[in-house]
Amino acid sequence: MPSVVFGWNVFLLVMGLMGFAGACVFARGFRRVEVDRTEVRLPRAVILMGLKGADPYLGESLTRMMTLDYPDYELHIAIDRRDDPAWQVAQQAVAETASTHVRIEEFAHDPADGPVNSTNSKVVQLARKLDDSFEFIAMSDGDNMPHPGWLTDLVGPMLDDSRVGATFGNRWFMPPVGRWGSLVRYIWNAMASVMMYLNTMPWGGCFAIRAELVRSCDLVAEWARVIALDAGTPGQLSRHGFQVRFVPQLMMVNREECSVPFCLNFARRQLIWTRLYHPAFYQIVVQTLLGTVAVYGSLALCLVALATADWQSFGWAFGGITVYAWWMFATIMLLEFSVRRSIRAAGEEVAWLTPIKLWRIFWALIVAQTIQAMALLLSIFRRRVAWRGLVLEVNGPYDIRLLGEVAAAEAPAQQEPLTSL
Repeated sequence: MPSVVFGWNVFLLVMGLMGFAGACVFARGFRRVEVDRTEVRLPRAVILMGLKGADPYLGESLTRMMTLDYPDYELHIAIDRRDDPAWQVAQQAVAETASTHVRIEEFAHDPADGPVNSTNSKVVQLARKLDDSFEFIAMSDGDNMPHPGWLTDLVGPMLDDSRVGATFGNRWFMPPVGRWGSLVRYIWNAMASVMMYLNTMPWGGCFAIRAELVRSCDLVAEWARVIALDAGTPGQLSRHGFQVRFVPQLMMVNREECSVPFCLNFARRQLIWTRLYHPAFYQIVVQTLLGTVAVYGSLALCLVALATADWQSFGWAFGGITVYAWWMFATIMLLEFSVRRSIRAAGEEVAWLTPIKLWRIFWALIVAQTIQAMALLLSIFRRRVAWRGLVLEVNGPYDIRLLGEVAAAEAPAQQEPLTSL
């Protein structure tokens, strides 16, 4: 038994070091010197947004999006229906900002724009109508909270390097209340951010692409066949000799809360899109398997040692999992304080962690690993997934069907404040 525990602890050490090393590579990107583009000509750009439902901070998101410091841009918004809550929020934002560069339209529900009623299909509807005056096409979600220089930061790398065909940022959760589900999602997203950076997996909620590539590569037609255009676009651009680049300045803070079940569905949905469209999915499978074995294998060794009264082995096994947990906690904190540089520079408040939240985060690490394992299994073996009140059936990359809406009995009676949709 002691030799088994020793070997297991070596395995835990290697796992911890690998995770920390990946975080260090990610964190290093936030030390780059920002480029001054005040004297650079900023070409005409357009921002596309597809909305369904009013996210907790949608009003502020749209107001910020309408008042960027970019000199020549338009904001085009497609909303699910005129009676959708987002419609009134968008109209109010236009009135309050007196914006004349915003176009709002109702989603046409045209099957040619996408397999289901998704954000992707709304973006496709908007993209089909663009004229050739736009040089860059940006995309944003309703939970994105842009700073004034957001669009400049997004298109900047494409101005600096002709080999860059698209750019992206990512979201970073800072839940003010710190519910268990919110903190589990915070951990899950933190680790996913490293994976997305290392494997060039963009987030469509903060994404931009050269308009000429969209036209020359006929990307709109390809986007209309899928449900997550961000996942498949890097491969398409790579085949044409262009890079997709992560922009460290664009870690977008999200202060929404969620429950543990919502977090599970959220993680599962992200993994489904990755499984369908990105080759890195198999790497995720391996890492999830190793991480889950590390946690539950250690707990099993502790139980076996207790059952056999092998106190020396129990001490080493318990010490190993404790050190591993602290390694993971240190990894999360490294990511947190690295990302804070970007968020603070954007003018956002970053002091959200408290001693109670830190204590919860430490214990939520095991829950997050469990959620990841469950979400991965469900993403592989269950075809149905819920998204914003809709039930989707996923049969393949190009075979996704809308089955209907969530039954009223299953939907929450009232949306809690600050809670994700």
